[in-house]
Amino acid sequence: TFNLTSLSIGTHTITASVTDTHGETGSAAITVTITANQLPTVAITAPADGTSVVEDTNLTFTGTADDVEDGDLTASLSWDSNLDGTIGTGGTFNLTTLSIGTHTITASVTDSHGETGSDVINVTITANLVPMATFVTITGSIVEGQTLTGNYNYSDPENDPEGVSMFMWLRDGAAITDALAQTYTLVSDDVGTEIIFEVTPVATAGASPGAAVQSPFVGPIVAANSPPTNITLSSTPIAGNTPIG
Repeated sequence: TFNLTSLSIGTHTITASVTDTHGETGSAAITVTITANQLPTVAITAPADGTSVVEDTNLTFTGTADDVEDGDLTASLSWDSNLDGTIGTGGTFNLTTLSIGTHTITASVTDSHGETGSDVINVTITANLVPMATFVTITGSIVEGQTLTGNYNYSDPENDPEGVSMFMWLRDGAAITDALAQTYTLVSDDVGTEIIFEVTPVATAGASPGAAVQSPFVGPIVAANSPPTNITLSSTPIAGNTPIG
């Protein structure tokens, strides 16, 4: 008996023979066929090739691996990124930490004969951008005692909803103490000054906050009219008429 791993590919006629002490030979023959080892077949089924998502997105990676000689090798899959190195193992896993850029993702497996099969996809991760405030304006009467309202349009490149955006009112360029709402009622200190509304947009998710944006100024603010005092009523006779009172 003996073991052999080096038979070449092809159909072999194997003959075992022996010669006795009288010079007579006996033999037996069999046919053995050696086929080429088949590479494992690997398929990435998710995500789709060419997928593009924003950073921190939860991506599900799924794949299969089969081998003619070894059967199902899915559990032995290794996943690698050309940017981030090894990112996972097995038939499925989730990942949120891929770095920004275009990744070449390779799923590979090696069978018991040392042959490796693989599949490749490309996945692009883009930066999550901050929200923006545009068309920032002030409406309302610029008279002492009147209430001004700050207006703006909120937008976010990834459509992240608006959270609690931050507001500020400024008098001649300096922040007004405790004026942190979207409305502001003018006081005597504002008379003769210019008023500005500032908004810092905040998103409920993703990158945030955005850049602070200021409105054009309104003003100068006008003092409220004072009611007249010491009013005296009098009448002047007119010819042909009888004075009243």
